[in-house]
Amino acid sequence: MLDFYLFPISYAFYTFPIAAALFTLPFLIVQYRRHGYIHKYRAFMLYLLLLYLMNAVYLIILPLPDSVHNSPPEAESYAQWIPFHFVADIARETGVKLDSPATYVRLLTERAFLQVVFNVLLTVPFGMFMRHYFRTQWAVCLLGTLLLSLFFEITQVTGIYGIFDYPYRLFDVDDLMTNMAGGMLGFVLAEWLGRWLPRTDKLDERADLTTRRVSYTQR
Repeated sequence: MLDFYLFPISYAFYTFPIAAALFTLPFLIVQYRRHGYIHKYRAFMLYLLLLYLMNAVYLIILPLPDSVHNSPPEAESYAQWIPFHFVADIARETGVKLDSPATYVRLLTERAFLQVVFNVLLTVPFGMFMRHYFRTQWAVCLLGTLLLSLFFEITQVTGIYGIFDYPYRLFDVDDLMTNMAGGMLGFVLAEWLGRWLPRTDKLDERADLTTRRVSYTQR
């Protein structure tokens, strides 16, 4: 199960230098026009956000089918619309009994439970970025996480927007719910983490542009 997630993460790190190179020119243009200089912490956070988004996208699309002319999924429907259906999946696959704590350890080795955990963890960084870097309110973070999760699910159910003949992963309302839970968890964690990190809305307070040399890159 762990290998299923490590495979796309490794690809994200392999291709990150290419994406970072393509991102650099628009990043420089926006930063110099908006702030007049490049702040190292702001640059670090934005490149870290790029790396996170690449990991998230790779996790939801990889591994790809062997051919674009793939077979239709075995499921009768391309979507799962029943909220909290994962609870029944966990109960069926793990055999956990609420009145028997000794059976709880089975959760750590079962696909149904781990899938829920990873769906939550997938958007925790997004919630943290929304609060710490973009300084959004919780409602904006919740909406942003919902839109991001919808993008994930639509990408899957359309076979990456028609590239593949059939979806190779299904649209699942439980994924929306767990992704949103992860985003809000990240939003809460960002408040605690922000005590030790610089406030992004105050990075320019001590910047004196009159003392900075206008570099060739800036020109």
